[in-house]
Amino acid sequence: MPYLLAALDDSAATAPVIAVARWFGALLGLDVVALHVSEDGSGTTARATAEAAGVAFEIRAGAPSRTLREAAADDEVFGVVVGARALPADRVPAGHVALDLIRRVSKPVIVVPPDVRVPAGDRPLRLMAPVDDERPTVDALRRLLDDMPRSDVDLVLLHVFDAQHVPMFADHGSYDIEEWCKEFVCRAAPSRAAHARVEWRVGHPAHTILAVERELDPDLVVLAWAGNLS
Repeated sequence: MPYLLAALDDSAATAPVIAVARWFGALLGLDVVALHVSEDGSGTTARATAEAAGVAFEIRAGAPSRTLREAAADDEVFGVVVGARALPADRVPAGHVALDLIRRVSKPVIVVPPDVRVPAGDRPLRLMAPVDDERPTVDALRRLLDDMPRSDVDLVLLHVFDAQHVPMFADHGSYDIEEWCKEFVCRAAPSRAAHARVEWRVGHPAHTILAVERELDPDLVVLAWAGNLS
C-alpha cells in the first residue's frame, strides 16, 4: 500500500512535521510512516513524537540525506514530508537535508516550516499553485491534483509575469482577461476542479508568490520546479 514518509529529526520541528504528514496523508487516504536517521544514537524525541501521534516509526543508521533518498525510492512511497529547518528564528530558509531532498527526489516533497499552521479539516481545502508556461510544470501539477480524492478543493492558479512580458490583454479590458483565465484553467487544472480560478500579477516571481500567499492565506502552496537551485 502506498504511504507517506515523514522524515523526523530530534529537533523542535519534529512535531510540526508529523502533524502535517498526518493531515496530508488524510487528504490522500495514505498511511504515514515516520523515519529517523541516526548518526549518533539519536532518535528519542522522534520516536516519542511518532508514538504519540499513533504513527509507525522506523530508525536507520547512516548519512541523513542519502538514507532518506534511498527510503524515498521505495515504490510504495508516495512522497516525503521533511522539516524546512530546526528553529523558527533560523536565518536559513531550509536546511541542507530539505534542500537535498527537493533537488534529488522525483516524488512530491512537502517542506514544513517549524512555525507552520496545520489547516483545519472542517472546511474546503485551499490550494495555491504558482504555474508558469512550461508544459512539465503543468503536467506535474495535474498529476498531483488528480491523486486528491476531495472534491471541495478551492484551487488558485497563480501566474506571475515579469515587467518585460506583461501580456497585451492587460490593456484591452476585462473580456480578454477573462478568456485568458479560462484557457489557463483548462491547461493547468484537472477537469473536476470546479472551483479553480486564476490570479495573475506582475513582478519578481519569488517575491510576488510570497506576497500573494500572505494575501490569500492558502492551506498549501503547490510548486512544481526544475530541481535546479541556481
